[in-house]
Amino acid sequence: MTDDDVHDALRAVCAEVLHVDEAEVAADADLRADLKADSMDLAELAVEVERRFGPVMDRRAAADARTVGDVAALIRRGMDTAERAGTAG
Repeated sequence: MTDDDVHDALRAVCAEVLHVDEAEVAADADLRADLKADSMDLAELAVEVERRFGPVMDRRAAADARTVGDVAALIRRGMDTAERAGTAG
C-alpha cells in the first residue's frame, strides 16, 4: 500500500467516522480543532483504523496524534514494521 493509498483510505475513514466531507480531511487538518473530533470520536476512529488497516498503530503514539497526517504516518510506520517482521497480511 502506497502513502497515497494510506492517505486516501484514511481520508474516507475520517470522513465516515467524524461526519465531515472528505474534502475537509487534509493531511494538515487538526483532528480536534479542524474536524471537531472529541474523545469518543477519536476512540471510534482508532477502532475503525484498526479494523481497516489491522493493528498497525502504537496506541501510545496514536494518543499523541494531532493531525490526519500524524495518523497516516503512524499507520505507514506500523505497516512498514509489520512488513519487515513478515507479519503483513
